[in-house]
Amino acid sequence: MVSLLRVALAFLLLASFAGSGCSLRRYALNKAADALAQSGTTFSSDDDPELIKAAAPFSLKLMESFLAENPRHQGLLVAAASVSPSMPMPLCRRKVTK
Repeated sequence: MVSLLRVALAFLLLASFAGSGCSLRRYALNKAADALAQSGTTFSSDDDPELIKAAAPFSLKLMESFLAENPRHQGLLVAAASVSPSMPMPLCRRKVTK
C-alpha cells in the first residue's frame, strides 16, 4: 500500500509540474518513474489474486505512459519487463490449486 501511495503522490507531483520548465519536468518524471519502478515488486508479494488481476492493467499502462516520456529509464524498463510476462502465472497457479 505504501508503494501505491508513493506512486499516487509522485503522479500528483508530476501533474502539478507539467506546465513548468523542462528540467523541472524531467526531474518530476524521473522521480515518478523511480517510484513506479520500485512498486513493480508488490505484485509478487501480494496474496490477493483478484486485487492483482484488477490492478495489473492500470499499473502496466501507467508504466508504459511514463516510458513513452522517458524511454531510457532503466529501473522502469526492468520493472515493466518483469511485471508484464510474469503477471498471469501466479494467477493461473492459484486458480488451478483452488
